Amino acid sequence: GGPMSTAGFAAVVAAAVFNGSFAALAKTAAVRRSGISPVLFNGLVCAGAALSSWAAIPLLRAAGMAVGVDAWGVCSGVLFVFSGLFAFLAVPLVGLSVAQGVWGGAAVFVSFAWGALGQAPLRAPLASLPLSLLALTLLFLGVAGIAGNGAIARRLFALHTLSRSLLADAVIPAGHGLEGDEGGGDGGSGGTTAAAEDANPANHGLYAVDEGGDVGEPPA
Repeated sequence: GGPMSTAGFAAVVAAAVFNGSFAALAKTAAVRRSGISPVLFNGLVCAGAALSSWAAIPLLRAAGMAVGVDAWGVCSGVLFVFSGLFAFLAVPLVGLSVAQGVWGGAAVFVSFAWGALGQAPLRAPLASLPLSLLALTLLFLGVAGIAGNGAIARRLFALHTLSRSLLADAVIPAGHGLEGDEGGGDGGSGGTTAAAEDANPANHGLYAVDEGGDVGEPPA
């Protein structure tokens, strides 16, 4: 990369920032309070796009660029309108993060199809078909993860809850197995098991146990 590559990547970053931000304005408190329809909101977005485009004309002419009306440009504008329309319809239904992630990933598939299968002006040779398929597979998995994150989270939580329940059932309750059978000792009274005696700190001389059964300080 030279200066052209640096400028190109800078433009890509700017495009990502703007493209990832325009739909977020539909979630602001003011827009929610207004109760505006997503269709009307998209119309205002398109009006803003048209006004900003007309405002750029003097700058383009000052830079010596030709300015005119192109039929393909008009068609692109129509596609942009419908893109924004369905985007703003999707945001209230599935949420901003899911909608933006899915349509962004799906847009890469569509762009790849245009570049790989489109007409000659659009089509370009693939540098590596296996790597392209690998990239598309990874992208598909990412988009599927974004789309199904709610179901995945619920299943993971259910597995976590089930594992904790099974673990709790596997732990021996406190005091279980510590009492002996009645009449098992010489005096006819219930004895303690060997495990209970071994677990009792007093039997190891570490603590003193008074008549009431309370654990006290180690004996002097």
